[in-house]
Amino acid sequence: MWGVSQTIQFPTVYGAQRKVMKQKSQLTKDQLSIDKRMVTKEVHKVYNEIVYWQQMQNNYEYLDSLYASFEHAANRRFEQGESNYIEKLTAETKKKEISIQLNQVRENIYRNYILLNHWLQSDSSFKVSEEHFEKITLLAYDSTSHPALLYLENAKKLSNHTASLEKQKLLPDINASVFQGTNQGVGTQSYSGFQVGIGIPLWFGSQRSKIKAAKTEKIIIETESENLKIQLLTKYNALRSDIRKFEEGIDYYQTKGNKLATETIFHANKSYQNGEINFFQYTQLLENAKNIQSNYLHSLLQYNVTVLEANYILN
Repeated sequence: MWGVSQTIQFPTVYGAQRKVMKQKSQLTKDQLSIDKRMVTKEVHKVYNEIVYWQQMQNNYEYLDSLYASFEHAANRRFEQGESNYIEKLTAETKKKEISIQLNQVRENIYRNYILLNHWLQSDSSFKVSEEHFEKITLLAYDSTSHPALLYLENAKKLSNHTASLEKQKLLPDINASVFQGTNQGVGTQSYSGFQVGIGIPLWFGSQRSKIKAAKTEKIIIETESENLKIQLLTKYNALRSDIRKFEEGIDYYQTKGNKLATETIFHANKSYQNGEINFFQYTQLLENAKNIQSNYLHSLLQYNVTVLEANYILN
């Protein structure tokens, strides 16, 4: 007798397996979003550091040139017997001090360029233009789109799908076979029929343990998610407090400090040209004016770095 048969299976776990695989793929995408958020924050921070130190370099180059002139004038006055050794020594000391600080600023610029290339992971060299240093806008905290919270939410879904998959594995699989055959003897006849089989899982204990583990994992993830929401909001509010503190220094400069520095430089130049103050007093006034500008730049850097921490906040 010969014939053909066809077996049809009705697996009970196929759909659940697809959901689990899809959810695992989504978690990989969520982790990529978290990593991208972190790298974006670090690139912005390093960029602001470079702009800050380049602005500081301008200040120190101005002071370095100023004290170089002061040192030269003091040496000439000392040689001509018009000043004492203390004035000469003071000029040399101030020039050396400013030169050291200028070199430190340049090293900070170099160091931050190394960090920038590290985060960008590029063989190309990047050059940040010396553009105006401005405040970064603080964004409102949004827990609904935070990638770390989305990751935990999707991890919870994965636990649900995993538990569902393990439950499906406890159910029997159904197999149906349809056949048709013909005998080869006298009085040839065709025969057809079908049969149904059921596959029964044997290891119930193992499956129940996996179901319980998936449910436990879901509870843990839910707890982690709630804790992370609290931590992120608390950290965001703390950063906002720091931002208000740094903003005071920025507001002072914009309302009073900038005008004071500009007027100090103007009157120092005028008084020195009219012989009302000596060169040492002149340089001290200009240095004080530049310190006002440096303090403003420092407050602005701290403000921007803190805003970036808040805008790209991570646990």
